[in-house]
Formats: sequence, C-alpha cells, structure tokens
Amino acid sequence: MDNTTGRALLNLGLDLADVRRHQALLQQYFQRDEAKRFELVSAISSGQYSVAWKLKFRETPTSDVRYIVLKTDRKYTELRNDDDDSQDDDDNKNMDVDDDSLMSPESQTPNEKNRLEALQWAKHVVSGVEVTSDPLGRVFPDVPSHQMDPDSWLYIEYLENGTISNFLQKARQKKMVIPNRILWRFFMCLLRMVVAMGWPPAKPDGEEPKPVQEQISGPPTGGLRHNDMHEENIMLGNMIQSGDADLEHSLTPILCLIDLGAMDKVPDTPEHNMAAVRSNIFDIGLVRPSLSPR
Repeated sequence: MDNTTGRALLNLGLDLADVRRHQALLQQYFQRDEAKRFELVSAISSGQYSVAWKLKFRETPTSDVRYIVLKTDRKYTELRNDDDDSQDDDDNKNMDVDDDSLMSPESQTPNEKNRLEALQWAKHVVSGVEVTSDPLGRVFPDVPSHQMDPDSWLYIEYLENGTISNFLQKARQKKMVIPNRILWRFFMCLLRMVVAMGWPPAKPDGEEPKPVQEQISGPPTGGLRHNDMHEENIMLGNMIQSGDADLEHSLTPILCLIDLGAMDKVPDTPEHNMAAVRSNIFDIGLVRPSLSPR
C-alpha cells in the first residue's frame, strides 16, 4: 500500500491496522488456491460501503497476468475478532464517537452484482469478472474464517488510468487546457452511459462475445438510475485502436461508469423508464462542467 492510498483510506475513516489485518487474512485464502491464480497487491480505495483491493490474476496457466479488483463490504475490514479486544480501549481513545454510530450501512454488494449482470454487455460500464472455484467461497481448516457472507464481495475489471477526478486534478496542477475535441469525446462517453442504462445491450452473437457500443432503439426499457454519478465514479479506460467502428476511442481513452451499488430500477412503465433516462441525463449535465479544469 503506497502512501497516497494510505492517506486516502485514513481520510475515509479506515484504520490502517484494520486494512492490513484484513489484507493478511484475504491473502491467506488466495495463497490456498491450488492453481496459484491470485496475488493480493493492496487496498486501493474505500467508500462508505466497500473497500477495493487490487489483485494480480492469471485465469489459466497459459493466460496473461492481468489486474482485477476485489470489492468487499467495508464492515468486514473494520471487524475485529476476539484476539483484537485488547486493542479496543486504545482505539476508542482516538475516536470521539458512540458505539451506535459505528454500525455499518446496509450492504450494496448484492444490488451491484445484479446491476453488473444487467449491464454486462455495455461498453461504457465497468465489467464484472467471473471467478471460478473462488477461494473466498471455500473453507480452509488452517485459515481463520473471513466471516463474509457470500453476497458481500465481487470482482470487477481493473481500470488502470484512474478516475476523472484524479485526471482533472493532475491537469489543474500542470495548468493544462484540455482541447474541446477531447471534452466532446468525453461527453459522448457520458451519453453512452445514459444509453446503457436506458437501453441495456443484449448479449452479442458469437463464441466469445464482448461488450458493445450502446445504441438507442425505440422507447427506453432499461429503467435504471445510477443515483451516484460524479467524478469519482467515472474512470478512464484504455484507448481502443481496433474494433472501434465509430473511432470514438482511437484518440482518447474510453470512460467507464463504476460503483453501481446505489443504482435502482424504476417500475416498468413507459413513463417511469423515460423519467429514469431524464434523471441520468441531469446527472451527466452536472458532471460535464467539471471536465474543464479551472
């Protein structure tokens, strides 16, 4: 865990000792994987509901190594076992809060899993990663229980270029002026996200289908509202040099929507579905001005 990540986790109220303890426990599970597919690198971010961990992952012995993200419910990182009780008094001296206020919020992970599945073929939405024989779903006699419910973690793709928020911060520090042609391409990505939620793409044909460009076809039927769209939940993916028929991402990286835990689905009526589209358009309208560094 680098210093920047450590400061970010501290700013979000996580004790670094808790993070390291949970990381060590998770690592024990991944080390028991017979195929040696996983290496837990570090915690990379945290929010109100979850902690994100960076993993090295080799799906098969002949596959290339790639990075993926494990998201776990935050309450399990903050969870102490009986051996940690001796530390409680020291910890409480540093926290001017009542015990009742330490209760974790309801998990968003089950909802996020459902939304990832609904939008799995959308190009501008982060993709889930299917892990077979998941070590976290197994019991190892020589490893303490992680105590996590089966619906309290998930895997998603790792987007290495960071959030729009980080991109804008770096641009401001360097006093960079972002050209309009790039801003318009970014805005097109935001529009594609809205289209994805209003018109979720169906599974493409073929033996190895890939996410596709989102398209409008008739009245909206998706009825999905993100409800938490801001610069921290929009990430920069890679540039697409081939297979991008519209050339939207040949010069600028694709933007991807993340953090679907707060997403909801409206009642399936034409009026509600259109209202959901309007809500998402309003949200990207709030994001758009922030794309111009000041």
